[in-house]
Amino acid sequence: MKNCEYCFTPFEGRLNQKFHSNKCRGRHHYINKQDERLALKPVIEILRTNRNLLKENYGSKPVLLEELKKMGFKSAYITHSCASDDGVVKCCFDYGYVSQNSFIKIIKL
Repeated sequence: MKNCEYCFTPFEGRLNQKFHSNKCRGRHHYINKQDERLALKPVIEILRTNRNLLKENYGSKPVLLEELKKMGFKSAYITHSCASDDGVVKCCFDYGYVSQNSFIKIIKL
């Protein structure tokens, strides 16, 4: 007999079983991931803001980067980058941009 790793209830089960129920297993993993969720929340909010600003300005002429920054855009936060004929595309989810001097050209991926 062993004890559940979450609630310490004694139970019998497979040799590698750690929890006596799916409820305890779910709660255990939820609590253990809570620190990660709290740490990532501000970064995800910045990425979401960046993506929304790129989406709102997509289709217009090249945009002055400083204008986007005044609206809350943080150019240090991207999800990925890739090469293109125009240069390096810095991406925020499904939108990206290419620097052109002090302007940026917004691209939908």
